[in-house]
Amino acid sequence: MPDITDGTEVAYVANSYADTLSVIDVETCVLIETIAMDFGDPHSVERWPEGQLQLANTPMNPKFTPDGSQLYVPNPEGHNLAVVDVATNEIVEVIETAMKPCDIEFAPDGSRAVVSLLGRETGKQGALTVLDLPAHTTSEPVMVGTQPEELVLTADGAHAYIVSKSLWVIDVDANEVEKEIHLPEHCYDAVLSPDGDHLYLTATFGGAKLVIVETTTNTVSGTIDVPMPACMAFTHDPNRLLVSNVYDGSIQSVDLRTHEVSDPVHIGELPSYIALTRDGARAFVCHPANDFVTVIDTTTLEALDRIQVDLGPCALAIGIRP
Repeated sequence: MPDITDGTEVAYVANSYADTLSVIDVETCVLIETIAMDFGDPHSVERWPEGQLQLANTPMNPKFTPDGSQLYVPNPEGHNLAVVDVATNEIVEVIETAMKPCDIEFAPDGSRAVVSLLGRETGKQGALTVLDLPAHTTSEPVMVGTQPEELVLTADGAHAYIVSKSLWVIDVDANEVEKEIHLPEHCYDAVLSPDGDHLYLTATFGGAKLVIVETTTNTVSGTIDVPMPACMAFTHDPNRLLVSNVYDGSIQSVDLRTHEVSDPVHIGELPSYIALTRDGARAFVCHPANDFVTVIDTTTLEALDRIQVDLGPCALAIGIRP
């Protein structure tokens, strides 16, 4: 295993269909370690085209705590959150959840986290819960729509936006729904602009556009045509957004001042989740239908490297090893 020292920039890739986390040295693009996430009881999980796979957890959407010392990994099939010590890459705690956790976001002060919960079966109503830290006690679930996968937390940690067929606005302190925003398209991913004034959502399921929500009024204010958008990430320019085009196998950038969209650059089959390196010069892009991550130049969008991981890399988190 390659040496890794304190201060190394690392990427943790959640491989849903292998029950593993791949740890990558961001500078060298070398796989450092593979962390097994196969604790618990394996059971049949549907995956096309293989059919049934025997998996225990199917890790998704790993996130660093604000101090960077730990990584929380939602495991929907295991009904738990795994806590990884970043210094040792060991799982130090497993937190059981009432439903299937999918995404997690931390309050800036690290006192709590918000977790999206999938329904017990596909198409069933999901929820959101607030996880107090470090006690790891959870609030009563706030019920929302079906398949609430992605969520966004405002900079002050007071409100959460959770994407279902509608967009749900949650008052985190009150632990209740503040508003349901009906969307013109069925959306998937969501990102908040750096100034917090706009929320952008991908109309992945046939909409071929980005949906814009004004957060001051919590209303839909417009759309931007983008072919088959899946996931997004802001570059260090707050007016430039990267978008993966899942069925086109490409990536584009959007100028949010003019709504101009760059020509697509092909990077490989079914690109999805995007995470930028600390300096913003490169981005790592997951290919969940495959077993690799593509590294791209955020200026040219051209592929620089391809890193082999395990089956089903669905999301990743980039941080600094303490």
